[in-house]
Amino acid sequence: MREFALNEASLPADHVTTSHSWLEEVAEGMSALVNKGLARPTLRSRSSIHELLCAPGTTLFDAYIGLQSINRTASLFLLQMANLAPVQVELEEFLFDRFLRCEAVGCDDLPLPPELGEPLVLCAISGAIAVSFPAAPIWDRDELEIAFNELLDDGSIIDVKETVNAVARLPHANSVAKRLTDIERAQIKTYTEMWDVRSRIFPNLNFGPEVQEQLLDLNTGWLTTLKDKLAKLDNDARNWKSVGGPAPEWSVHVTDESESVKSNPRLSNHRMYRSVDGPKRCFFWHARFGSSQRIHLRFDASKQQVEIGYIGNHLPL
Repeated sequence: MREFALNEASLPADHVTTSHSWLEEVAEGMSALVNKGLARPTLRSRSSIHELLCAPGTTLFDAYIGLQSINRTASLFLLQMANLAPVQVELEEFLFDRFLRCEAVGCDDLPLPPELGEPLVLCAISGAIAVSFPAAPIWDRDELEIAFNELLDDGSIIDVKETVNAVARLPHANSVAKRLTDIERAQIKTYTEMWDVRSRIFPNLNFGPEVQEQLLDLNTGWLTTLKDKLAKLDNDARNWKSVGGPAPEWSVHVTDESESVKSNPRLSNHRMYRSVDGPKRCFFWHARFGSSQRIHLRFDASKQQVEIGYIGNHLPL
């Protein structure tokens, strides 16, 4: 799982009160990624938070403590986060070796001293997420392009540029989460893998307990098509929480069963499946994937929740 690395080029703030304001937003963004299971609560930095100045006369640890009187939740999150310093400590051997062969040059058009750019180089080679203070527009973004030199085994030196994920505010974390989730979805090769990480790659969908066995009966050729359709339903469910309304605004064709199906006990029973809350419920709404495959779902307007109850062949009519 990815870690965070402190972008020390964005420090310090001009005043301790400014650092508190920025730390609130930083903590909100970082905790969102941790809560989604996309990053572990570990912050790498060149120096310990007890030594690193984030404002004149104020260490990062001091700022964490001072934040308690302003935002206790943010303060506790930051204080409970593991801190690894120097930034390369406890790296896997192959990453440590590559890190020693790399030297920071800059971020976009901003030159960086090699030492100050070390955390950003680590992000570029390991996939760690850069954590910045939004001290300038160049740091107030969800992506940074890092330039560095790399020494190859043959003794030659090449110029490298890598785009890294970054967070200084919650909206940045949301953008990063979408990118990381898209990557993880694309890497899934089996239905078992998809089921095991369903809450992470489809965080806005609930899945009834019978879906796990239903997936075992699906042809593996449907996997990519199914992932794409579930991703769109997940996005619709997420948007529903923001815009509200009696039902999600579907971006794909989602329809209800006809009254003739609902009123026929034999047919309606085929559309009843166990819900995540226990009892069997009706999953009348459905979306198509492939030529004859269906995803049956239900949604609860009071909780703004979308639940998948069935994935498989077209149900009897």
